[in-house]
Amino acid sequence: MATNLDKWYEKAFDKDYLIRYSHRNEKQALSEIKWIEENIPLQKSWVILDACCGQGRHLRSWEERDYFPIGFDLSADLLAQTSSPVFRADQRYWPVKDRCIDLITVMFTSIGYFVDDTDNVLIFDEISRCLRPEGYFVIDTIDPHYLKKNIVPCTDKTLPTGRLVENRRFVDKRVVKEVNWHSKAGVKEYQESLRLFELEEYEKICEERNLKIEKTFTGFSDNAQGRLILIGRKK
Repeated sequence: MATNLDKWYEKAFDKDYLIRYSHRNEKQALSEIKWIEENIPLQKSWVILDACCGQGRHLRSWEERDYFPIGFDLSADLLAQTSSPVFRADQRYWPVKDRCIDLITVMFTSIGYFVDDTDNVLIFDEISRCLRPEGYFVIDTIDPHYLKKNIVPCTDKTLPTGRLVENRRFVDKRVVKEVNWHSKAGVKEYQESLRLFELEEYEKICEERNLKIEKTFTGFSDNAQGRLILIGRKK
């Protein structure tokens, strides 16, 4: 089993990712976009940036509702799946002009990938730099308290094109997942490592970057749990 976690995200988000996470689909993305509409006073003229957009499922939902989204991701495999306007970039450094975005979304646990927290917080520098004054941001990530109480140490799933075995454990402030993907192409093994940030940490990170968290939620529906969703604005 590989143990080098420094750049696990370069291995994890390949074409097989779409099979392993097929439950993260267009229907779910559309419901999340509708939820954002209900919680932020959006305007159709706004420029919307979906950071770490993956295969673009949220971009397509924005477009279906007559907005003007753009997105970026590091994975060329995932970006190749969308016809929406996208570009390839690292989440720490965006080739985007200052103060030109009205709404920035970071969906489905895209923060905390790096070993060093100085790298993990750079995405907030970019959010602050690229948002217009009083522009909005939405961050959808894991609720660390819920995960610590409800973690499933091992899962073994049979999917249409393979078998997925995942083992999870906590290491300091991180959750580490060992992934074994068995398919006709062979066995792929790697580890994922995610830094878990508390709400108080997010508040401090944002405050230091002229951002303010205005609302928090535990999911995209009234009774949902397990997520930490932040809605905020640039001061």
